[in-house]
Amino acid sequence: MNFYVKSAFAFLVVSLLAVCGCYSDHPSDEQTFACTPGNGDCGEDAECIKAGAFYVCSNNRSCPDGCIVPAACVNGTCQCFSSCEDKTCGDDSCGSSCGKCNEHYQCDDGTCVYQPYCADEICDTSLDETCESCPSDCSCVEGSVCYHAVCCTPDCDVNECGDDGCGGSCGSCSGCGETCESGMCVFTACVGRNCGTDTCGGTCGSCVGSDTCYLGRCCTPHCDGKECGDDGCGGSCGSCSGCGETCQSGKCVFSACYNKECGTDGCGGACGSCICGEECRSGQCVFTACDDRECGNDGCGGICGTCPSGQVCWPGRCEWAPLIDSTSGLEWYQPSGETVGSASAKSICSNLGLDGGGWRLPSIGELRTLIRGCPITEDGGICGVTDSCLTLACRASDGSNCGGCFYEPACLWLSGLHGECGTYWSSSKVDGNAGMWAVTFSTGSVDNVDSFYPDRYYRCVR
Repeated sequence: MNFYVKSAFAFLVVSLLAVCGCYSDHPSDEQTFACTPGNGDCGEDAECIKAGAFYVCSNNRSCPDGCIVPAACVNGTCQCFSSCEDKTCGDDSCGSSCGKCNEHYQCDDGTCVYQPYCADEICDTSLDETCESCPSDCSCVEGSVCYHAVCCTPDCDVNECGDDGCGGSCGSCSGCGETCESGMCVFTACVGRNCGTDTCGGTCGSCVGSDTCYLGRCCTPHCDGKECGDDGCGGSCGSCSGCGETCQSGKCVFSACYNKECGTDGCGGACGSCICGEECRSGQCVFTACDDRECGNDGCGGICGTCPSGQVCWPGRCEWAPLIDSTSGLEWYQPSGETVGSASAKSICSNLGLDGGGWRLPSIGELRTLIRGCPITEDGGICGVTDSCLTLACRASDGSNCGGCFYEPACLWLSGLHGECGTYWSSSKVDGNAGMWAVTFSTGSVDNVDSFYPDRYYRCVR
């Protein structure tokens, strides 16, 4: 569609809209037909479509003859809503115009933008023509260049380097160590330096006497009163050669024992020794005489703690004091409640040195003398397992009952005993079997237990 056809079409649309009286500004806030696509503002009987510059709720059935785009049917009439807000030219979205631009201006997105008219051989500054926007009309004379839309003559009459004032250069410095300063090449390799190399095969000077060149400056070393460390000029006043020595404030100081109070100093000597009961750990004396001990002598004239009433210290831990059974006359040792195998139980009791020693693991007959509250397995009860009858048949024979009594909330043993109400080893082996006889004091039963089971308790007797 050429320009004339487009113009005719636009004129037709505007004419039709004008005839029907439906050419309007944007819908006001009070008008209920304004909408946003996708928000469901129009209900089921209308749809949200664009009518010019704005979206409105339109029901085409209420306009029997239909509407010409960009108009839409609103409230029974074809309407188009134009918009020229922030625009000085261009389409108003309804087939009309927001304005026209003056000569040499062109409409760009609603704004009139100047378009220079070049090639008429006239540099018209009133139309903002410059050497940059219209080089054919506003060309610079020979020897000048266009710089920031202005003809500029480079100034290099006295300059041999640097900016020419027109965005170009008067030249660069090629000599070693040279930099451009105020348009002249100047040797600056030794600026701020009075000694050492100038990096160009020459020197910036030399130092006299004892001075040395340090970072391009002559420096006087300071080692008076110092035997080691930095001399202040990048050199050294000496180093420490003695074992364990370090340089501190210019002096060699023996520091192998720094923050150490014991142990070797690494030079064949010691940093100190620890007193009784202490061990040297990581150079520090640590009191360890009472490690894993809660009572008894610490070996250094002190104690590791005392036991509560009714308990004795053995060995280094608090145990209940031995208890004498007035009925049997046997004395019982009450250990801390650890579980072991039968062989370990025998060894522990035979090696127990408490109160003069003489301890042993009790026989099944001796262990039964501790049962209280279960007549069938107490000493003299109908249970057939005794020191003189140790086979399995002794437990299962007619008239024998070794199964104990019902479980009681308290241990079925001699009053005054302490410990767990579990199964305790005897030293009596089951004849013809690999098991050992034991007593479970929570029920009073006499049982056959595999001798290799490690989870059984023990008591020692004498």
